[in-house]
Amino acid sequence: MANPFTPSTPSTLLANRLPRSPLVPGEPLEPLLRRIEGEYLEMPGLQLTRDQAERLWAVDRATCIAVLDALVQRRFLTCGADHRYRRSTDGTLSQHRLTA
Repeated sequence: MANPFTPSTPSTLLANRLPRSPLVPGEPLEPLLRRIEGEYLEMPGLQLTRDQAERLWAVDRATCIAVLDALVQRRFLTCGADHRYRRSTDGTLSQHRLTA
């Protein structure tokens, strides 16, 4: 079975990397979404800019935008005023709940 992140033909590459709104289970980027969710869960406090995310996950800009937008839409991630993507449950909200 071919890896959905590195298709073998340019036409397949373009089809798999175009932003989709919203991404639904079963689409080619779904495995990448699960992988990124897993990395955010394994590394509490992870905060990445879009450029950092592109490098970390070795994806092109269009794919990175599609994935980050989908994770924000699912309310798994938020994007702060500093343009860093972080888990919705990380940061001051979590700290406030612990002290309340």
